[in-house]
Amino acid sequence: MRQLLRLALLLSLLVPLSAPTSAFAQGYEDLDETGGEDGKKKKRRDRRSLMAELEKEVIREIVRGWYVRAGAGSGAYFGRYGTVAGYGSVLSAVSYTPLVFGQDFVDNERSSMAWEFMVALSVYNGMSFQTQAALNLPSNRLIQGDTRMFGLIAAYEYSAYPSRRIGIGPRVGAGVMFSPLIMDREAFDRDVVSDAWNGQSTVAHSRPHPLGFVGLQIEYYTKLSHFSIGADVDVAYQLDYDVNLRGAGWFKYTF
Repeated sequence: MRQLLRLALLLSLLVPLSAPTSAFAQGYEDLDETGGEDGKKKKRRDRRSLMAELEKEVIREIVRGWYVRAGAGSGAYFGRYGTVAGYGSVLSAVSYTPLVFGQDFVDNERSSMAWEFMVALSVYNGMSFQTQAALNLPSNRLIQGDTRMFGLIAAYEYSAYPSRRIGIGPRVGAGVMFSPLIMDREAFDRDVVSDAWNGQSTVAHSRPHPLGFVGLQIEYYTKLSHFSIGADVDVAYQLDYDVNLRGAGWFKYTF
């Protein structure tokens, strides 16, 4: 009797261990089978979403948004401060260095728009005031000689992208330019205005000069995601100074 009890106990322990486990496997398979078509659609959606994210990451090598750029170039004046026959230009360009802060407020695959605020310094060598006096230049062409000009300018820029990394487009802007007197004011009034220019004065250094410009910009986005290089060429008109053509190459960082 005791042996029969031991046998029954042993059988009760072995039966659960030997029970088929195919029900569990079948349960997982059934789960896939019952949602098979929906599962495939979900996988396709997930795959497309992943590809879109990867593509987005690649495109984001080109970053647009808030930026700062610094440039260097040169320019030339035409009209009243341009060339005097046989004597060269009243003002001869040395350097033009703009520092620009801006933002791309429109960012599309094939186009973008930006606003900019620019601080620019221009350096010009000038005809000596004695030579100007000897040539009997009118007062609206007289200038102190070597001249420094500071500009505060707001601009709008539009770019189209014929290829992924190259943008090109027009730009327009307006602002004000200052041309401070470098010479001592007392010496300038005495030795230049009263003596050499026979009392003729000039407005070049006595007031701000409004300006407007139109230009063209080209930009290349490097494979360093936040960096690009480019160039601007602008034609500006400055009140009291006439037409100015200037260009600069620049280096840009987008945050």
